[in-house]
Amino acid sequence: SLTAYQCVLQVLDYYRHMSPMRVEAARGCLERATESDPEYADAWALLGMSYLDQVRLRMVPRSQDEGSLARALPAAQRAADIAPDGALAHRSLLLVHSFRGEVEEALAAGERAVALSPNNAEILAEFGMRLALMGQWERGISLIDEAIARNPAHPGWYHTAPALNFYRQGRYAEALEKAKQIDAPGWVHNHTILAMIYGQLGQEAQITHMG
Repeated sequence: SLTAYQCVLQVLDYYRHMSPMRVEAARGCLERATESDPEYADAWALLGMSYLDQVRLRMVPRSQDEGSLARALPAAQRAADIAPDGALAHRSLLLVHSFRGEVEEALAAGERAVALSPNNAEILAEFGMRLALMGQWERGISLIDEAIARNPAHPGWYHTAPALNFYRQGRYAEALEKAKQIDAPGWVHNHTILAMIYGQLGQEAQITHMG
């Protein structure tokens, strides 16, 4: 029976580690939080992200992706409507629009989030990763480097885009060094990235031992 504020704090900690095992609990907590405090923008922002996590962490079959994304957008938009100057609301919109393939909307939300909170390492890293995956590798990696500099105790997911950047450049040893720093054993994409790199390095035996 957490308060809405306690729920938000708990979920923000979850986002440091991206543990799929905690997705269901986080979403349930946030749904209760928005019911008890319907004007709490951060709770709505995180609720939108938790619906999105069913897709990006592959918690539901692909046939259910459309439904999860359809629930994610109004929650994120509700956060922005309540708090138009709330950086977390625009971070939520950045993610949701990205996964819905709405590139212009995603970029606008990312720029707004960074403008509102230019020293927030989580937002810098999140926008940096989305930019990189949209093909703006140079700026994306620059923002991630800035995020790492601002938060030396950063979560491992910050290294995802840098690992992929080295991979696309054919710098597989450096890609492996970065990928090992992701350190998210419960995240399927972590295993995928490592498998790609081990394959390029001819270390197929490492793939067998990964799980």
